[in-house]
Amino acid sequence: MISILQVTIGHFITNTGDAVRGTLQWENFPRAISVEFPYVVALLRNNVIEVQNIIEQKHVQTIPFKSKLRTISTGPGIKVQVAGLMDRLKLESGYLLNEYNPNLDNNVSSNVDNDQSNFLATVPTRLIIAGSESVVALAATPFAVQIDSMLDASRVEEAIELSKRMMTTATPENVHSERMRHEYNYIQQKSGFLYLGETFFDMACPLFEEGNTDPRLLIQLFGDMRDIIRNDDNFTVYSGVKEVVERLGSIEDIVSRDLQSLSETLITNAKEMLQKFLTKCREQRVVKGKALKPDERCVLRAIDNALLRLYASSDKPELDQQLNYLLENPNECVLELSENILLENKKYYPLTLLYKDNKEYRKALEIWRRIIEENNSDQDVPYGLQQMANILGKLDDHDLIWEYASWVAKLDEVVGAKIFMQPNLRRPSLIDPNSVLDHLRSIGKKGLRMYLEYLVTQRKSHEEMHHTEFALLYIEELKNLLQSDEVKAKIEEITNEFMRLKDSKKTYLSFLQSQPTEDLLSHERAKLISFLQTSIRYNAEIVLNKLLEIQVLKAELAIVYGKLNEHEKALCILINDLKDFRGAEFYCFYAGRMVSKSSSKKQVDNKVIEDKNLVATRRTLFLMLLKVYLQIQDESGMVEEIINLLNAQAVYLDITEVMGLLPECWSVEMLNEFLVRSLRHNYHNYREGQVLKGLCRGQNTITSFELYQAYENIGPTVMDQNTLCSKCKEYISGSNFMRQPNGDIEHVQCNLEQREDDNTSGVNSTATVSDPLSNHV
Repeated sequence: MISILQVTIGHFITNTGDAVRGTLQWENFPRAISVEFPYVVALLRNNVIEVQNIIEQKHVQTIPFKSKLRTISTGPGIKVQVAGLMDRLKLESGYLLNEYNPNLDNNVSSNVDNDQSNFLATVPTRLIIAGSESVVALAATPFAVQIDSMLDASRVEEAIELSKRMMTTATPENVHSERMRHEYNYIQQKSGFLYLGETFFDMACPLFEEGNTDPRLLIQLFGDMRDIIRNDDNFTVYSGVKEVVERLGSIEDIVSRDLQSLSETLITNAKEMLQKFLTKCREQRVVKGKALKPDERCVLRAIDNALLRLYASSDKPELDQQLNYLLENPNECVLELSENILLENKKYYPLTLLYKDNKEYRKALEIWRRIIEENNSDQDVPYGLQQMANILGKLDDHDLIWEYASWVAKLDEVVGAKIFMQPNLRRPSLIDPNSVLDHLRSIGKKGLRMYLEYLVTQRKSHEEMHHTEFALLYIEELKNLLQSDEVKAKIEEITNEFMRLKDSKKTYLSFLQSQPTEDLLSHERAKLISFLQTSIRYNAEIVLNKLLEIQVLKAELAIVYGKLNEHEKALCILINDLKDFRGAEFYCFYAGRMVSKSSSKKQVDNKVIEDKNLVATRRTLFLMLLKVYLQIQDESGMVEEIINLLNAQAVYLDITEVMGLLPECWSVEMLNEFLVRSLRHNYHNYREGQVLKGLCRGQNTITSFELYQAYENIGPTVMDQNTLCSKCKEYISGSNFMRQPNGDIEHVQCNLEQREDDNTSGVNSTATVSDPLSNHV
């Protein structure tokens, strides 16, 4: 501090000596200075206390004392209860008088937090003034007490502005910060209700938001929403705010005092203000992934039910969308409070959503059915059939599912079929598949085919009827498409394009699968081919008769011929009609199956590959394929294919049979690679057999030597006419006897009977190796 010409100036400096903020001035040099943020209190030599604001560096108050003061000190602090603050910030029940809300009990107002009320009405201070005759505590007057008088004088705007300036001092180092926040909320809430009483709804709404007003207090002012607030909703409001609200009365009372002619418009404006406020409150409380506490859930319940009524009573299309969004997402709407409101306003789709949330599925489904039957589904129930399908797909009620799913299927067989297709394949079907099939057959074929595909591919049905009918429906659909000349031309074009293809590594099936996505016909055929070759349960004769009606589907015919073991016909189709040489080789290698290149090595059952009978089948089929090649008239065009087949499959072709089939004019040079491979393979098999035979002889020699050593170690067994069987105790005669490892002699028949008895009784005896002896006497 610096004293210049009877004026004392105080500076704020940091611990490094730098000046900050500004300066304070006093008329004379202070005797003592103390700080309680945001105030600096100075005891001057003329027995006067001056209070200045640190933030604004302004003089706030001068307090003269008659008794002589000695000093000001900062003590541990004392608490002073301010009566004016208690009158304003005391927490009382948020329920309004029963004349406004007759559903509430009289005793709910007693359930308040008195400790919190006492805390809010108490002002802590650490400024202790010591005098010659007394000790005084200096406490700052709460700004709510100062500003409230401005509100009573209708100086609302000034009060709001002043409260915002005062909140700038509510910093962490201020011991009054928590109480100041309540004071600020009190000012904002009271200001908002004062504006509400003047029907300035747009000005009141942001004040309610800023003051953290409990939404339930506002909801009670609307006569058609008072039943939303329940007795168990324990919430509190400031006593000063509640006094203002009770003085104002309901919204109907406010707008009817002086503006009766505009009462309807003003009530509409008030509801729009309430809707805006509640929407903001909901956005603040509903956070994805955050669990709500019980008291927060009670607030949200009141908000959601009030918003539902506001949306339902409006004719604005955008509010209909908001209503749907509210009910389509997690909410706290109560069926008893909202059902009649939605019915009265004919909001049927939101009502079905509410029923669904409350597990009233039959009511929801019945409303959907009634609306759809009246052809109003597009207006009120978007995607009505799909909505019904979504609900029915999650139910376990057999009768309910059958009642409505069968009705949905009549309107849209595809959607109806999806209802019967349970996503959880581990659970048994709720409805007998045969009953579903009978119903779908009476409607159409699209839904029937979809459901059969579900049974066959997902449910893994073992019934021949399902597989056969599914294949027939597939073929029937292709047959209907082929009635168009354009589709026929498309298939012929794809086949001709494949025949002209120079890529010898592609099969006809892989060529179909490689077609563009928009070529649905090719992909449908590829799916049918895959089903025909993987399923072993359809009736191949019935499917063959159906395919013979369609001359274009050659690949499908080849597969079914293979199922019937008519391999020569299948190979003739692949070679003569499709020129699918690579596919024919795959057909022979996989014993009558057509596979694409991608699945040739990975998607074939390993058990089939390792089957011992497969080698013989391959030999037969490859020889058959060679004969088909040789039957083609155009020998010059087939020579290269025949040579490729001989070279690639020499392992499965017998050289003597092949040489008997080939034309005599073919030179040895042309067959050089085949002959080398075939002779090498035959010689390899011969040498392998010789090695195996030698190993077996060596093993037999070792076994015979071990047996000889065993006889040497055991030695002979001496028997006479008095030797008895250890089992039956009868004399042993003849050569039908055996000796156990422990030396016991017994009849062979007795030993067999003992083993049979042990097996019958379940005795798990240790097997013994007996030494049969004959005539070793």
